[in-house]
Amino acid sequence: MQRIFMLVLIGLFCSLMPTQLKALSKAPAQDESPKRPYLSISTNLLALGAFGTLEADLGVGISHNSSLHLEGIYNPFSWQLTNRTLHHKQATIALQGRYWLWYIYSGWYLAGKLQHSIFNRGGYRCPKIKEGTATGGGIEVGYDWMVGKYTNIEFALGIWGGWESSKTYASARCGKLLAQSEKAFLKADRMTIALQFVF
Repeated sequence: MQRIFMLVLIGLFCSLMPTQLKALSKAPAQDESPKRPYLSISTNLLALGAFGTLEADLGVGISHNSSLHLEGIYNPFSWQLTNRTLHHKQATIALQGRYWLWYIYSGWYLAGKLQHSIFNRGGYRCPKIKEGTATGGGIEVGYDWMVGKYTNIEFALGIWGGWESSKTYASARCGKLLAQSEKAFLKADRMTIALQFVF
């Protein structure tokens, strides 16, 4: 499912590229007063489908081509199945900087961030549960599609890596400790289709 989504998103990016290249030729001069709003708040609609994960992003523009974002992701839910409990719990916070290729809150951007996450997940195919913390940094590429004066649809893909400390249990409740690890990691991060409001 993730591979299908990534292919669709990449195809969408490619289809939007000609429009963005045309817009680049009309980008405002850097000495002009900014005409776009400098604050944004958004929520990842795609994350809601991932077991009810709540995700919010608060952004502030610091120049014509750059913005700073505080991201929060939270999921306290567990789902009871016939023979096991499905967990996709997490609490994540990230600080992200974005560079906009055309103009703030419009078109393509490149981003880097620092991130810390506490997680408890498992029960997908067996009762095993993995919990722990992960700390590191990541990169992201995205596109903001302006659909209204104060409304955008945002698409993004990212990866991140760092250090993970975790324990694996045989089950969620009073499960036997099966493994304990400290290791470096590199993996996919956000896949985003977000509703964004700018002010």
